[in-house]
Formats: sequence, C-alpha cells, structure tokens
Amino acid sequence: MRSSQGLLYGLFIAWLSATAIAQTSLGTSSIGGTVTDVANLSVEGAQIDLLDVARGVKRHAITNASGNYVVNAIPAGLYTLRVEKQGFSSFNYADFSIEVNQRATVDVQMKVGDLQQTVNVDVRGEAPMLDTDSNALGSVIENRRLVQLPLNGRNFLQLAILSGGVESPPPGSSADRAAGQTGHSGRTINIGGNPESVTTYLIDGIATRGSRLGESSLNVSVADIDQFKLQMNFFMPDQGPNPGIVNVVTKAGSNQFHGELFEFVRNGTLDARNFFSPKPEQLQRNQFGFAVGGPVRIPKLWDGRNRLWFHAHFEGTRQIQKFTSSAYTPTAAMFAGDFSKVPQQIYNPFAYDAATGLRAPFPGNQIPTSLINGVSKSLLAYYIPGSSVNQKPSNYFGQPRTTTNDNQYSIRGDYTPSEKHSLMLNTIHETSPVVSGGLFPLQGVSYPLTAWLGV
Repeated sequence: MRSSQGLLYGLFIAWLSATAIAQTSLGTSSIGGTVTDVANLSVEGAQIDLLDVARGVKRHAITNASGNYVVNAIPAGLYTLRVEKQGFSSFNYADFSIEVNQRATVDVQMKVGDLQQTVNVDVRGEAPMLDTDSNALGSVIENRRLVQLPLNGRNFLQLAILSGGVESPPPGSSADRAAGQTGHSGRTINIGGNPESVTTYLIDGIATRGSRLGESSLNVSVADIDQFKLQMNFFMPDQGPNPGIVNVVTKAGSNQFHGELFEFVRNGTLDARNFFSPKPEQLQRNQFGFAVGGPVRIPKLWDGRNRLWFHAHFEGTRQIQKFTSSAYTPTAAMFAGDFSKVPQQIYNPFAYDAATGLRAPFPGNQIPTSLINGVSKSLLAYYIPGSSVNQKPSNYFGQPRTTTNDNQYSIRGDYTPSEKHSLMLNTIHETSPVVSGGLFPLQGVSYPLTAWLGV
C-alpha cells in the first residue's frame, strides 16, 4: 500500500514538474551561451550577472567546464549582461532586448587583462542575438508598435498581419461562423496558411482558445500587452500540437511609476455616410480606460531595493451601431391574401379533385379572408411588409440596433524575494455582452461573453 502511495506521489511530482517546465517555456524566455578566451578555449567559473534594467533584479550563473552558461525563466524586457573572471577584463553587454519566448544566445570572448577593465559592447553595432535552440519561425510585435500604430477598435490581432505568413480569415470562413456564434468578430487569424481553428492563443503561457471554433476567448487590451509573438512551424511537445501560436505577454510594473489615461471616440459627426445606404447610418463607439504600474514598498519587505511591483488596467467599450440591412418580405396586400401581383397561379388546397388530381385556382390569385388561419394573422404583427414584390432581391430596408458593452480589467503583481526566486500573479476579467437586433419586431439575438484568466 505504501509503495502504491509512493508511486502515485512520484507520478504526481513528475507531472507537476513537467507542467511547471511547460508553463515556464511558454510564458518566459532564456539566455545562454559560451564564454571563451582569445584562443577559443573554454573559460570555466566565469561569473554571469544578468540585470533586469526596468526593475533592477539580478540573476546569476556560473560557466561550467565547457564554458557554457544558461539563465532560464526570465521575462521579456531590457537587460544588461556582465561577465567577470579573475585574470580577464570584464565584459559588459548593455541594454539589449529579450523577446517573448526567446532562447537567446550570447557568446562572450574574454580578453586577458585587469578585472577592473571593462570591455563594453555597443548593442546597436552588434548582430542580433541568435535563437539557436528553437525551430519556430515568426516575428515579435513589440510595445512600441502596439502604442504607435493605428488600430481600429484597439484589437491587437490586427497588428499580426504585419508578420509574414499571417492574414485575416477570408469571407465565408469559420471566422464568420465564430462571429455568428459569439457576436465578436476579429478574434481569429490564419498563420502559415493553416485554418484559423488550429491557432493557439497564449496569455502569459496559458492557452485561451475558445471551445467551439478556436477563436481567442479573451481579447486583451492594448493597455495591458507588453508584446506578443507570432510563431509558426512544428513545435516541441511542450508548446502544443497546433502549427500556429500567438504568444502574448502582459505588462509588469517597474521601478518607475507609469500610467496612461485614454478615450477613443467614433460617431456620426466624424464618420462619412455610406454611399449605398438609403439614409444615414449610426456608429457610436467610445473606448476609455486607464493603466498604471510601478513599485510597491511594504515596510516588512523593504530592504533598500524594490522587490514588489504591480500593474493594473481597466478598459471599457460602449458601442451602438445601426447599419442598413435588407430583406425580401411579402407586401401588405399579400398579408391580406391578395397575390394578384404574383405572376404564378396559386391554388386552393381544400379544392382537390381526386378524380382529376387537380386543385381549383383562387380567382384573381386572392385568398378569401375566411381561409386565412387566425394564428397566422396574429403572427403577421411581428413582420413588416415590403414595398413591392417586384423589387428583387430586397424590398424592405431597416437599421437594426446592435449594442456592445465591454468591460475588462487586470491586476498583476510580481515579487522577487531573492535572486533565485520570483513569483507572478495575474488575473484578467472580461465581460462583453452583445445584443444584436433584427429587421422585424422581437427579432434578434443576445451573445453573453464572460472570460476570466488566472495565472
């Protein structure tokens, strides 16, 4: 019995470790390389210091007998790498960027000299760091482009089109079906020529694909995204079976307070009229919110260095749209039983002659009022007649009202109790109900949407 319990415990620990490794590889990055001297001989025991510029957090490593080093589980951001070894000049590689889910390689060649002497490397003049440990193809959309490039509706997935091999789903694809079933469009993309239903969406390493058609079930606000990466290829097992990944990293606080307050407005005053619409349409859209982040200094945790940071945001969207829609519907005369304008002859179903197999036509194509079912007469109150039966394919136009009320907020905390440990807690909540009206009374559909992510 004890051996069975021990086996189960061992399997649980193995599963937990594998899960932790998988989440680390998906939500964070790593840096490694080889340290050699001018004769290309390995330098063992070199001290590696990796500094997070935004928060002042250091990570350490020591090269092994082969001169190799690696620092795992580091968040995307700006870093400085310093290498020291007695008998060699110090090596300083300042202000270089680590991207989301990157396996960066920085090889260092040290020169014999005084430890107090430092060899500084200008990042701008260096070749980009290699990503030799990954077979994934793709590109990173960093925060600068997220902030500066125009986005209709503040949907970050629109910027994914900047990456090669990525496109918006074509008309008639499952993306249209996703919008018809969820009320939200623009939450799917095609990566590498594959259908949008096989794209994986990751937020801080956690998959957030919709359960029906593979859409992103949580459309993170631009105010909460630090950067995201589009990847395509056949991935290692820890990254899942799908050939396309959208890997999003949320913002974290730094040693300086930063914030933003925003509102974006669209209305009839600013929009041009649709040339093909019989009358002016209405689009009223307000997107507003704020974001703030910085250090948290708790007296019991404060030792002269910041160890706790936060970032929070809120974004609300209020949208009312009335776009022209059309239908082909019976005329008022047809509602009363008058089909005289219809060229085809209609027949009385109650005047069937079994001997001849024929039915008697309605005189003048008019149905007597006595033969019209009472329930049908009551249902006609929920339909609107068209202007003319000859106006094909549309004889009735209207502007049904569709409303969207979206609220999203997030709270993220990062804590570094020591140089060997770091903790992150993040929660994002979104409610985005859509009520889509129809052309006729009491026609329409309601799409409730609630998403809650905890990391």
